Amino acid sequence: MSKLLFYPRLAWLCFKLTLNLLFLSVELILADVNKKSLQGIVLFALLAASLVSNLYLWRLKNTPIETAAETPSIFSTENNAGPTKKWTLSPEQVGEQMAFYQSLEAKGVQNKAVFLNLSNISLALGESEQSETYLMKALRL
Repeated sequence: MSKLLFYPRLAWLCFKLTLNLLFLSVELILADVNKKSLQGIVLFALLAASLVSNLYLWRLKNTPIETAAETPSIFSTENNAGPTKKWTLSPEQVGEQMAFYQSLEAKGVQNKAVFLNLSNISLALGESEQSETYLMKALRL
């Protein structure tokens, strides 16, 4: 719970500090002091630096850690995180596998592995839209 309240407390403290610096600078500017113009400039510079640093910290706090460009797509062909053992199937075997998994789907089997295999077989057959459909079904489970 304390981690959750850290940023609001920090923001409130920064706001109070900025407000106090503003009131102090207004009081010193309005006071009759020998070096009135120099103190006003220094206090204005401190106030501006405080505001700029607060805005900078606010921007850093709200910056996402991972950007969308760095996130790999689930449909990317550059992702080589698949199994290391490759199987080579003949076109007949691919057709048999496709028929088998489609029969499982027709029977109402709702299994992530079934849909992933259907997606891979469809992709191997060049049916990318069907492959994406099966992949989305697998992701929903």
